[in-house]
Amino acid sequence: MPMPSPTDSHPTVVAFAGRRIDADGAKATRFPFANVCAVREAIGASLDRIAPSLLIASAACGADLIALEAAASRHIPMRIVLPFPPQRFRATSVVDRPNPEFWGRLYDDIIKGAEQRGDVIVLHCSENDADAYSAANMAVGMWGAVHKRLWEVGADRVDLDHAIGAYERGFFLRNDYYNGINYAFMLDVRATLTSGDEALADRVLARRIRRRVLEICDDLLKVGAFPADEKFWIGASKVEAMFGLGRREEVERVKADVIAEERERLRADGASGQEGEWRENSLNDQLRKLEKLLAR
Repeated sequence: MPMPSPTDSHPTVVAFAGRRIDADGAKATRFPFANVCAVREAIGASLDRIAPSLLIASAACGADLIALEAAASRHIPMRIVLPFPPQRFRATSVVDRPNPEFWGRLYDDIIKGAEQRGDVIVLHCSENDADAYSAANMAVGMWGAVHKRLWEVGADRVDLDHAIGAYERGFFLRNDYYNGINYAFMLDVRATLTSGDEALADRVLARRIRRRVLEICDDLLKVGAFPADEKFWIGASKVEAMFGLGRREEVERVKADVIAEERERLRADGASGQEGEWRENSLNDQLRKLEKLLAR
């Protein structure tokens, strides 16, 4: 299949999956640290040739981070898909290999900028889930993110339908709030483009999905079996689900509690105020988008 040309009219999205740096004592040499410069040059040349409108990747030490670094230096928009929240992923997939200082700094710089732009997608897999890193699990999240972005860039109805299909599949496979809340949102997007029974069906289904997302979030918050940095996203999904169900007065109270608790957590962790601001802005921006959709 020929490489896409920079002059192609349809936005080009690169979904990148690369090898991690070799572990200490690896039996076979596949990606030694000595090859980082050569890999960086090769990935950069490929990005220059393809000129993508978006790069989607995870952020493990090795080719993933090198590709993200190359994209950032070329001002290529990116979406970073992680199975766990960033700090947990850092420990399990970034600084667990040789030269952890190098990979840790690179990861921290890339993730900081991506979080501030709202470009980090966390699938919220359980760390004990044997499928947390599986291609199928990651592919579902990536597929939805890719086509959601393509829809935002090119407004092609095919991309919208693909995004809905991916989030639907992810939600029914994993019964999780991330896929569920995105599934409901994209259903409402499609409802604004149709009329009659089709629009009504999407609106009704979106409400049903949000009711289920509320149950999932409430169950998670009740049990409390999640990392501290995930609690905000559970609360944010709950707020969005309530907003979509018309529970506006409750939304303001719950949102204030979610934001106040996250600010306190970040203060206790010594995090910068910027880190909390982008989370709050991300939630508020999403509610504004949903409000516009529901008003149509």
